[in-house]
Amino acid sequence: MSVINQTDVLLDLSYLLGESSIPTSGIDDRKAFIQRGLQRIVRLYDFDEMYALATVSLTLGGNAFYSGTLPADAAESPNLDVRVINPGTNDDYVFEKVPYEDQDKAVTGDYKYWLTGSANDYTMTTRDDVSNVVVRYLQTAPTINASISTTFPSSIVIARAALVYYRQAENPMADIAQDEALFKTELEEVIARQNRNRPVGRAKSIMELNDVYSGSVEAW
Repeated sequence: MSVINQTDVLLDLSYLLGESSIPTSGIDDRKAFIQRGLQRIVRLYDFDEMYALATVSLTLGGNAFYSGTLPADAAESPNLDVRVINPGTNDDYVFEKVPYEDQDKAVTGDYKYWLTGSANDYTMTTRDDVSNVVVRYLQTAPTINASISTTFPSSIVIARAALVYYRQAENPMADIAQDEALFKTELEEVIARQNRNRPVGRAKSIMELNDVYSGSVEAW
C-alpha cells in the first residue's frame, strides 16, 4: 500500500514550481491546496485504495428497525458493500441499499438497508435481525500532514491538483487550462491502472441480472 504524506506532495509541488526544495516558511497556502486537491480527487473517482473494511454493530430500535453507525471516515454518499459473512460458499447475506422513502417496502429477509445522516455521522438501518454486518466503504480524504498519510497512490497527481488551486490564488484571471489538463491526464493514468488490474467478474445474463429465470412465474 502506498504511503504518501504531505511532505511528499509538497516536494513534488515545489518541483512543479521550479524549486529544488520545499521552502521553510510561507507555505501554509500550499498545504491547504494539497488537502483540497486530495479531496477533489476522492470526489472524482472511487479508488480501490480509498476503501476500508469495518464491522458495524446493529441494535434494535423503534419500529423494529436495527441500526448502526458507519465509521466516521465514511465519505459523503458512500458506496457500500454490506453483508453478513457466512462460512460456506455463496451463502453470504448481501444487503441492497434502498432509498429512504422505500423503507416501508422492505421486509425481513430481503436484506435491504437505507442511510440517514450526513458525512462523518451516517446511520444504516434495516429490518433484518442481525447483530453485526461487515461493511466495505469509501473513505473520506484524510487530513494529511508529515506523519498522517493517504492511501492514494500518486503524490504527483495530488501535487498537480494543488497546483491548479495555487495558480488560481496567484491570479484569479489566470488561464489554468493547461494545468487542469495535465492533472486530468495523470489522474486518468491512475484510473486506467486500477481498471486494468481489477479482477474480471463472471458474465451474467440479462435474466440473472433481473433475477428472472426460465420457468419462473411472475405474480401480478
